[in-house]
Amino acid sequence: MAGQSGRAAAVALAWVVCAACGSAKASGTDAETADAIADAPSDTTATVRADLTWPPDKAGPFQVGYRNVALTYVPAPDGVTRTIQINVWYPTQDQTGTPAVYFAALPTPHPDVFQDASLAPPVDPSGYPVHEFTHGHLGFGGSAPYMVRHFASHGWVVIAPDHTGNTLINNADPRPPAIYWWRETDDVACLDWLEHLPPSDPLHGKARTNRVFLSGHSFGSTDVWALSGVPYDFELIQANCAAGKQDIDCAQVAMDKYQAGFTDKRIVGAAQLAGGVDSGVFAPDAPTAETLPLLMMTGTADPDHPSAPLWDPLPHGWWVEITGACHQTFGLGDCDPPMTADVGTPIVWTYTLALARKVVLGDTGAQVAAILDGTTQVSPLAALQKK
Repeated sequence: MAGQSGRAAAVALAWVVCAACGSAKASGTDAETADAIADAPSDTTATVRADLTWPPDKAGPFQVGYRNVALTYVPAPDGVTRTIQINVWYPTQDQTGTPAVYFAALPTPHPDVFQDASLAPPVDPSGYPVHEFTHGHLGFGGSAPYMVRHFASHGWVVIAPDHTGNTLINNADPRPPAIYWWRETDDVACLDWLEHLPPSDPLHGKARTNRVFLSGHSFGSTDVWALSGVPYDFELIQANCAAGKQDIDCAQVAMDKYQAGFTDKRIVGAAQLAGGVDSGVFAPDAPTAETLPLLMMTGTADPDHPSAPLWDPLPHGWWVEITGACHQTFGLGDCDPPMTADVGTPIVWTYTLALARKVVLGDTGAQVAAILDGTTQVSPLAALQKK
């Protein structure tokens, strides 16, 4: 993406000019997602919005900046506090900078992601679209580096917490039972942080947190279900607690959280990447309660995370299975050759960005529609089902 700063600035200027021209109302949405995107901004047609003309499978015109901050918050009114790291990726026009380092020790695979880079103006003067990513067991916020970089290059702000107590270097074994609800409160706290930044922060008031796309890898699928509105099975949890199941938090504060649920109305669409349904807290048919547009992605070389049991009861959505993809195709990237990161991760980011543009930005353009209805073959390795 080197040498693209002039193009990015021109794109932003073009949007400002075109915004005054008005726009047509989005139309032709699929029946199962029409309600979910009905509140999308009416000025986001592909013929007006410059960022909706960029091919979803190609990097956008922006360079990518990265920052991370510590956040301490109280997940429940019980006096216990949590401190997590929030990772943030965003568009920049900087052409040089210090390569970002994730998780204090692991360098990004992209030397052109710059630590603490300056912030490029949003394509839409109303602000940046937002994508939140939640990592899997023994992961970290930067454990899907290819996808988050791709979104930021298209002008998105991406946030991802390091779930303290369930990361690569500070994981407790066995994992703390409270992690089943701490993760969800981490995700909500991240969005709250972004929404209420102080005026001194460059992102203050510029991230559109009213419509957020959520993705989760592996154990992060628990977060996806819970935040998108799928209820915990409280009777199942009570029974498991009575049976002495050790990996469920049976304290009263946790039971109150389970019963109240974690639905976050800011989430308007989601992607579940190589995930499942945790039988300790969710009923087997939990997907039947899913109401938001949802993308499931799986790999044939990841037999421990099949989507068929999730897909069958799901009332609507998209399922993409990638031949030869392993568990980390949807995360860190590399699997056994020939399924290397450069083969598998473009499939993941293309479908994910396409759905995010549809549900967050109201993109009804031909590029996104063709990807999501299967007219465009993203890869001969990718099999798409839709209902």
